[in-house]
Amino acid sequence: MNGCFECYMLMCVMHLCFAIDFVICVLGFASGVPFIDACLFRLKQKKESLSNKKIWTRRSTILPEYINNYVRIYNGKTFVRVKITEGKVGHKFGEFAFTRKGRVKTALVKGRGKTRK
Repeated sequence: MNGCFECYMLMCVMHLCFAIDFVICVLGFASGVPFIDACLFRLKQKKESLSNKKIWTRRSTILPEYINNYVRIYNGKTFVRVKITEGKVGHKFGEFAFTRKGRVKTALVKGRGKTRK
């Protein structure tokens, strides 16, 4: 019983340290605590470079640590290559990989539009 309690306390302390570390790393954002997916957070903690990594989490917030890296963001069909700059910090990854094609708006050709009666 004593061993289980020690394991439980160690686990609680580890969770508390993780939560404190997470809050410290995201301090400075005006709109509260930003969402960062677990896989991106692990990359950040391991000090791995984010350059040319594939990212499926469009909802994750771009952090200052990612500046001057190229990432490939999934748009539902393909990966879009995007360079992270200072202006993109605080925004979501999905804002820079459009999911829909742009539609060309052409003027109605005479005789082909809606007719009035």
